[in-house]
Amino acid sequence: MLKILLDDAIVLRFLKDWPTGSSRQPNQEQGRGSFLTAFPNGLEACFSLMNLCFQKEVEGWIMSSSVPSLYAELESVVGPAEASQKIKDALNYLACLPLTEEHIRQAINGANDGKFIPDKLKILICKEFGLDYFITEHVDDLNEIEDIDSLPVQIVSAAKFLSNFRELQRKPPDR
Repeated sequence: MLKILLDDAIVLRFLKDWPTGSSRQPNQEQGRGSFLTAFPNGLEACFSLMNLCFQKEVEGWIMSSSVPSLYAELESVVGPAEASQKIKDALNYLACLPLTEEHIRQAINGANDGKFIPDKLKILICKEFGLDYFITEHVDDLNEIEDIDSLPVQIVSAAKFLSNFRELQRKPPDR
């Protein structure tokens, strides 16, 4: 099963638009089509990605340090009770990667020209925990990382990941 780290912006976009009363996993009878049509604004890639996590077709992860900021952003939009419930429900389907002082030091020490790149920290943690993808809507911003091509983690947008995932699903299994 593919292991993916979701950027905070993707999770936040999903949680903000996750319809009230739908704070549980869509059931199998609903099917993916009806689940996706419930979300407006052309955010289908984000919601398809989260649905893969809900259906346990991929193993979805977020940074443990993201939870407080996700809550703060959600609270300002939907209120404290609903924000808490949405995060609690999402954590039924997304695991948290720990962030330690050593991870932070490693990312800072490896910074180009002393410039700290927060996403490099996420990529280092992906590598340490054996994740396959870091999914972000800011792929182009990561070109600053000098050794990005040598990393064992693929850095892609939600739409690109979905395309890759569908292609993998179409391939016949190796025998």
